[in-house]
Amino acid sequence: MTNNIENKSPRLQPSSLHDWLLYDRQTGRFTWKIMGREWFDTERQQANRNKRCAGKAAFTSAQSKGHLCAEIRGRTYLAHQVAWALEYGYWPPEDIDHINGDPSDNRINNLRAVSRSINAKNRRGTRQNSNIMITASGSFKVKIQINGKSISKTFHTEPEAFSFRDQTWAANGFTPRHGRLTI
Repeated sequence: MTNNIENKSPRLQPSSLHDWLLYDRQTGRFTWKIMGREWFDTERQQANRNKRCAGKAAFTSAQSKGHLCAEIRGRTYLAHQVAWALEYGYWPPEDIDHINGDPSDNRINNLRAVSRSINAKNRRGTRQNSNIMITASGSFKVKIQINGKSISKTFHTEPEAFSFRDQTWAANGFTPRHGRLTI
């Protein structure tokens, strides 16, 4: 997901993130480092920040969709983007997809840089976005969008409808998780 948070401060260089954070690529967790004097206007600011944060877990706040975030020097950063920047030395040029669908799982082997359309093909469904509906006559109508094109087909049984939907998605590169409700 791209960062949709409004930020006014310039983004840190990926190399500077190493001054602020320890990243465990196996667990996807971050820890605040002890910060040097060069990052602060006064020794008191440095002492207060290090007392409050150093050695503690970072990126513990969650956005509404579950992505973890933290503030560094007045700018909000998303954990999956920071993990990418720490691991590869550059900010991701595209969306970062959590392969397993868990937005709080920031292990590097669970992250991949993808286009927005590929990222959408790994997105779970919502109750408001149902793609199989029961019609007034009791049949099952499948209505899905693929590459901007609407596909609609009606079936006599629910298993037929689900089978058509899943086969159509698979044939168009959607992951098996796509469209499944999160409960």
